[in-house]
Amino acid sequence: MKSLFVVSWHLKLSHFFWILLLCPLVHLDDSAKDGEDEVLPFFDPGSNMTTNLTVQMGSDVFLSCPVQQLGPFKVSWVKKDPTGNIQLLTYGETTYRSEARQSSHFVKPNDWQLRLSSVQRSDGGNYQCQISTHPPRILHYTLNVNAPTVDIVDDGEKPLKDKIFKIGSTLELRCIVNQVGPTMDSGQHVSWYHGSRLLNNDTFRGGISVKSWVQKESGFSKLSKLYVANVNSNDSGWYTCSMGRFGNATVYVSIYVHGETPAAMQHGDGSKLSSSVFSSLTFLLTTQAACCILH
Repeated sequence: MKSLFVVSWHLKLSHFFWILLLCPLVHLDDSAKDGEDEVLPFFDPGSNMTTNLTVQMGSDVFLSCPVQQLGPFKVSWVKKDPTGNIQLLTYGETTYRSEARQSSHFVKPNDWQLRLSSVQRSDGGNYQCQISTHPPRILHYTLNVNAPTVDIVDDGEKPLKDKIFKIGSTLELRCIVNQVGPTMDSGQHVSWYHGSRLLNNDTFRGGISVKSWVQKESGFSKLSKLYVANVNSNDSGWYTCSMGRFGNATVYVSIYVHGETPAAMQHGDGSKLSSSVFSSLTFLLTTQAACCILH
């Protein structure tokens, strides 16, 4: 009887020992399940954010990234260049680029914004808003920048590189600036230069006028015409139509007098003129050499 009691007691102790041993494992398994059920941060599907934006060069823009239940995680902004390289722009509220135009702003209750001021051509491209989960959660953005194009054109609106005027005539150059945003309509002026001298409102030479206007029929375009009356040889040279930091175009103007051939003065035909001069010199030297031999 005593031996049976001892065996029973040992069995109970053994059973109790296994319960103590297995309880922590059961607890750890429950913890693992709790971890699997943990709600991770996510991008707010109810926000009215735009992930494909087209903006005018020179304007200010912000990319919006609303995140729900961020908790201990961080939001970062990166830019992906055409070669696939990624540049870190911001992490949390810290900006990692020396470019002062780019900054991170948190707007309550949950919007992590990347703000770009005075947008440039180089700002266009692909951006990502990332949450620092493992693996990271990513929202993709595309920023398109409309940049003005500046051209000095002929009557058919084809770009010019050279222009010839007869002495005493009126020089007339036409400049067209395409993709001009409405905000640039009154805030940005077209400037004309002869070399480095500004011609707008010129009072030194006289006979110079500039007329500019906006054309809205097919989007916003800015047109400008330069007039220089009674041109002379001093009016030849490089002329520039400029929209400041938005771009410029340049053309070379030649002034010819009666009896000259305009085609020979074309700036782009300088190689032909040089070839003609070289041939004439060669002929002259050859003739002189032949004369010396005969004598």
